[in-house]
Amino acid sequence: MLRRTIILMLAPVVFVVAALVVGDIFARIKVQQLIAQRIEHQVPGSHATVKISSFPFVGHLLVSGSVSKVSAHVTGVTEGGFTFAAVDVDVTDLALDRTKLLQGKVQVSKVTDVVVQATMDQAALDRVVGQPVVLGQGTVGLASTVVAASVSVSGNVIHIGPNPGGVSVTVPALSLLPCVSGAVVSPGQMVISCTTTTVPPAFSVSSLTG
Repeated sequence: MLRRTIILMLAPVVFVVAALVVGDIFARIKVQQLIAQRIEHQVPGSHATVKISSFPFVGHLLVSGSVSKVSAHVTGVTEGGFTFAAVDVDVTDLALDRTKLLQGKVQVSKVTDVVVQATMDQAALDRVVGQPVVLGQGTVGLASTVVAASVSVSGNVIHIGPNPGGVSVTVPALSLLPCVSGAVVSPGQMVISCTTTTVPPAFSVSSLTG
């Protein structure tokens, strides 16, 4: 009898907690979808998958006005003459404008850290440089010459191969790749990285109301 009474007393509490958890998950999924839609709108033809790592999402958002981490995996990215097989964006500690939040919008005011990795395959690199470039394990083939795949970055220019000589790729600021901090060559692909404290334009604003 006592056990049944305790269960009956706890049942409403369990129901409320479950409802709050479900609501929190729904809100997080909704914002993930809206950010993904924002990215796909900014980069037509792309497909974005977004994951928010923050629980409880709504509670943390209302109390601190921030989200712990947002990760996006975007495929089919073609922008500014560049084609990327995939772009991975990890944003840490997004501080949000609470006034905009109350108006039903998510507007990022600042972030602690943003790391972007954009993967370009060999065919896409060929189109950018205008000649065949064979990327190997620590080597790069230019015309009929195979040399060590030395890679240097200056500003937004990536230089591959010997200097003087080799090939250079100028990467403009893109909505998902706002800077160039480094580049690594491996067989069949080049991964361009960007580390910044500025949120990529594709993440800047999303409407919670759709």
